[in-house]
Amino acid sequence: GRYRFGPGRVARSIKTDLRVALPDPKAALGVLRNVAAARRGDFGKDPYYTFDWIMDLAEQRGQPHTFYVFGGRSDPRFDAKYDTDHPWTRRMLRDFHQRGHHIGLHTSFHTFLDGHRAAAELANLKAVCAQEGIEQERWGVRQHYLRWRSPVTWRHLDNAGADFDATMGFADRAGFRTGACVEHAVFDLRQRRTLSIRERPLVAMECSIIDPCYMGLGVDDGRAWECFATLRQRCHRYGGDFTLLWHNSRMQDPRERALFERLCLEDQEG
Repeated sequence: GRYRFGPGRVARSIKTDLRVALPDPKAALGVLRNVAAARRGDFGKDPYYTFDWIMDLAEQRGQPHTFYVFGGRSDPRFDAKYDTDHPWTRRMLRDFHQRGHHIGLHTSFHTFLDGHRAAAELANLKAVCAQEGIEQERWGVRQHYLRWRSPVTWRHLDNAGADFDATMGFADRAGFRTGACVEHAVFDLRQRRTLSIRERPLVAMECSIIDPCYMGLGVDDGRAWECFATLRQRCHRYGGDFTLLWHNSRMQDPRERALFERLCLEDQEG
């Protein structure tokens, strides 16, 4: 396969399990078992494979989710280690589509200033989806690490043929970066024209609220839930959309997993 399982990457993961995140030798052995299973093509043992559970939650409320998938790599330090046309990725894309969810492009690290690369990555994802019989009316994009420059990034995505962008949120603080919670038109100030692409504002990202390097509200005393719930209520008060970004890799901590589940299932007016 074309997944990257270099010895250095595996060693770093084991070191983390032994010394930092999970001081349990069984966790380190689990890394080796997961790598061995992945080499055999069994990615279901990957602890980050939380997609079925996420889709189950979404379908309980009849709310399709959008899954943003990488279409290429521009920096090996930061980008995903999978290939878009790998058989397992194709199977995952089919699962998203067959269960009624949406697929978007998760751009690579340097695309926010590189229109040619952004267009190539979107074209690559669309081509793979077309080969799998996946058709969508609209294709959205989210930038890696929410990297953004106005109006260049919008212009590049517009030229690439994206229908909407879902990047415009604050990385270090949840809130309304564009001053709105509804999808809206965008304007290129330099070229003095309205673009075809629309913005679907990002209201909250899990790490923005939880992580110490940002708002640092944690998950133990209810402050994170209060922040998420307040933002959601504000969006609904004005007939908007509470656009939430939650990474599939942030489901290992049972407290964070429970918080995401509560956001998905609890009554939206609650």
